[in-house]
Amino acid sequence: MLNIFQAILDFFSRNQVALTIILSPLISLFTVWIIKREDRKLKELELKNTLTQKEHEHKLATTINKTQHERIVYGQLIKILGDIQQLDVELSSNCVNTDCVLDAVNNFNISFKKHRDEVAQNQILLTNRTISELYSFYGLMSSMQIELKNILHDNKYEFAHYIVTSYSSEMARNILKLHDELSSQISDIEELSPFINCCGKPAEKWIEDEYNKYKRIEEANRKLRLMDGMKSDINIDKNLVFQELKSN
Repeated sequence: MLNIFQAILDFFSRNQVALTIILSPLISLFTVWIIKREDRKLKELELKNTLTQKEHEHKLATTINKTQHERIVYGQLIKILGDIQQLDVELSSNCVNTDCVLDAVNNFNISFKKHRDEVAQNQILLTNRTISELYSFYGLMSSMQIELKNILHDNKYEFAHYIVTSYSSEMARNILKLHDELSSQISDIEELSPFINCCGKPAEKWIEDEYNKYKRIEEANRKLRLMDGMKSDINIDKNLVFQELKSN
């Protein structure tokens, strides 16, 4: 094997032209391969940079879009709080009958629905935690509306102002939590007491006591009605059994 290799070297050393003829295409092929490889690497790098740039642009656009949606949501919640403030004003100024309370509540519900629909159209990019706080806000709103509906049914319009004032403070605190989630700013609630009490001063203690007494009585009556309903069902079942036995 060594002799063959030595013979080849001797041949090319005596025939430089043959060596040139053989090596020239090989060198050309090698050069083309190197160029293509570098060109492929360059294109891959350009593609990677393009994808990275597009990804960055997408993230930037998403961030800007998310911020816009958050501002709309927060703005609508502030408007809802403003509507609650207006409701408080209407209930506390010469509102001395059920019709007055009903008109004020109906006007509020119309405006609230408009703001809620606007929030629904812009909450898609909110975080799960923010959406959870948002629905906590809606939960407070629903509870307030239910209690207002109950006192209207029982003709206890004098408690309407107390209900709105007490719930508005809780909803204001909820909006502050949403504000912290949206803007990543930590707010001291103690420093924001004017915002929390935006929708009227806290009710006097005797009003709160009277309302709690009313709620206890209503809860007791509800349980009594439930028990009466269960007794009626039992009596109906007994009558059906008696009729079946009689027919047999």
